[in-house]
Amino acid sequence: KVTYKKAVTPEEPQKPEEPETPQDDNWNNPFTDVPKGAWYNDAVRYVYENGLMVGLAPNNFGANVTTDRGQLVTMLWRMADEPQATNGADFSDVSNNAYYANAVVPSVLKPASAVNKWRRSL
Repeated sequence: KVTYKKAVTPEEPQKPEEPETPQDDNWNNPFTDVPKGAWYNDAVRYVYENGLMVGLAPNNFGANVTTDRGQLVTMLWRMADEPQATNGADFSDVSNNAYYANAVVPSVLKPASAVNKWRRSL
């Protein structure tokens, strides 16, 4: 006796939702390295308008620059509303006057707090 099983057709994968684009197209883009129509223009606008990133200079976002750890920890710190650490941490490779020094300690002490706070705000 031969038994046949019904063929199962896998479901088509769902197309990911497109991110919302800004409602108006009147952004006064200060960055000469982020041209209108660039695939990353809306993302740059979002992080700039929401204070997560400010660029490398007033007219230079740094669109073609690799993000370093100082920039990343600063973004996470800003997402968490720039918490101040109550306890210090000593890092031999982080100068006290580094632009990201204030972001390092809270991020290490509560590493998930920035992401969790940001996710709740969506």
